[in-house]
Amino acid sequence: PVAQRTNSSSFQHPLPPRTMEPAAVADASADQPAEASCKTMAVTVCSLRGCAGSEDQRLRELEVPLDAMVDHLVAQLPRPEGCAGFLAIPHVAEDDDEDAYFAAYFEDATPDPASRSLVEKLSASGGVLLTPGQKLSSYGIDGVSCRWVDLCAVYAEKDMQPVMYKETLDDMGFGETVLSYVKIDPEPRSLVDARQCFKAPLFRWLEKGGTGEGEVSQTLEFSMEDNFFLDEPRQMLSLHLDSAGDRLSVACTNMAGDLVCSVKLDATDTVAMLRSCLCKQLSWASMAFWHGDVAVADSASLSSFSALTAQQCFGTERASGCYQLQKCKLSPAGYSSSSTTTAHVLMLEPGRAGLEYHFRGEYKRAEELSSLVMADARWSIELHESGEQVVKIAGRAQLSRFWVHERSGADGPQLQDFGCHALVTIPLKQLERAQSVEQHAEHSTEGSGWSCGSRDYTSSFFLPLCLVNALRVPADNEDDAFVLRRALNQGGSPNYPYDIMLDPAERHCNLPRGTFDIMSHLRKNLVGREHVSMDEILQLQASAQQMQV
Repeated sequence: PVAQRTNSSSFQHPLPPRTMEPAAVADASADQPAEASCKTMAVTVCSLRGCAGSEDQRLRELEVPLDAMVDHLVAQLPRPEGCAGFLAIPHVAEDDDEDAYFAAYFEDATPDPASRSLVEKLSASGGVLLTPGQKLSSYGIDGVSCRWVDLCAVYAEKDMQPVMYKETLDDMGFGETVLSYVKIDPEPRSLVDARQCFKAPLFRWLEKGGTGEGEVSQTLEFSMEDNFFLDEPRQMLSLHLDSAGDRLSVACTNMAGDLVCSVKLDATDTVAMLRSCLCKQLSWASMAFWHGDVAVADSASLSSFSALTAQQCFGTERASGCYQLQKCKLSPAGYSSSSTTTAHVLMLEPGRAGLEYHFRGEYKRAEELSSLVMADARWSIELHESGEQVVKIAGRAQLSRFWVHERSGADGPQLQDFGCHALVTIPLKQLERAQSVEQHAEHSTEGSGWSCGSRDYTSSFFLPLCLVNALRVPADNEDDAFVLRRALNQGGSPNYPYDIMLDPAERHCNLPRGTFDIMSHLRKNLVGREHVSMDEILQLQASAQQMQV
């Protein structure tokens, strides 16, 4: 029987999952099952998770007569008072129900037509409520069909109704009827799972040495709505522009009407020149100009306006650039190997930001993934209540997460391309420190005999914005002389590094030491620069290569 079946050369199917759902309809057997001749039947009942006053929310198997009433089940509940009846869902075997698990696979994993019809009947029209005063048999439940359904107790009183996620109810097999006996959580279950799986600090490597007492640390928030507002404490000024021939006078007043400063410019000057003059007088890092509710471009001529509004801004150039961490580890695992890959990318530039947190593990019998991507976000530098400046990145996020073992199956929440909104906060001083601290380490061993080789690689670095812009320019010919572009952005994609956030296959997790040293030399010489020519980059590259000789 079982031994013959498992030892048969034709046996190639793995054990089924423990979750038992109605399978395809099979032909009814001519022989009646033994249960039909019994005077009792085993009915599985449960309470919805979180039900107030419920002492036992797990499946409970109750032995009742074949002609039992619904009241018989109600009386055996831990909390019978206020029970409105039962709703039926497809039977789910408990993880420790080994008998049901193996019996379902080897003998009778397919319900007979009558039992399958019962499942469909009790699920019709949103679900049939089994009410007290009625016999179980009146709903078609007998000694054979009872094994294919679980009866879940529901309560009409509001204080007895649990708060449930709609996705959980759908997964359990409930219809619309259950909505009258539960409170639906306003947030989706996936959002709660996201908060459980992804927690700050996302970029732990930026917190080298940890955070001291009272210091600001990284934070992470999620929401289904785009209700994260980036706001920075700033002053507002009203600008009054008066022209007199070829000269232009600009008077700046605060919101109280007091004169703050004034400047004189040529009538042909642009908004960019006005910004430079005002920032110098006011000792502001930067400012933005508005005409009504429309932002004014730097190239706009001042002679086109008689009034403007100036808004103080923190200098985003202090944090602009690309921050990256790349780690990969390959190690032996018996006759196989295991590998982990970590990639952190943070891109900050005027008008746009991008962020990626990626971890992938592939083991001998399991694999896992944690991925958070914000490829089109906004950002600002703001003043924290502690007085410390922080960088805030807000926008649409895409999350994926799983951990699965080939034998025990999935563990923990499962997320696949779940979309929500996220807000990430990083202290500015952590980013400023990362601009000057780099890391490159690599170690590998060759495989031998039955053992696989190993490899351990780590690199973290910062690319100034002018260097990122240079990487985005396609090469003039196939023989690209720019070493760093060949290593990080082969082809000169104008969307680097956002494209590797969206397609990890484009990532190159292996910077040779020589290439890394060239990048370090370029960073040291270009940090703080707004623009740089390719000729200057190639000259710096040549000098770095000369130092390696």
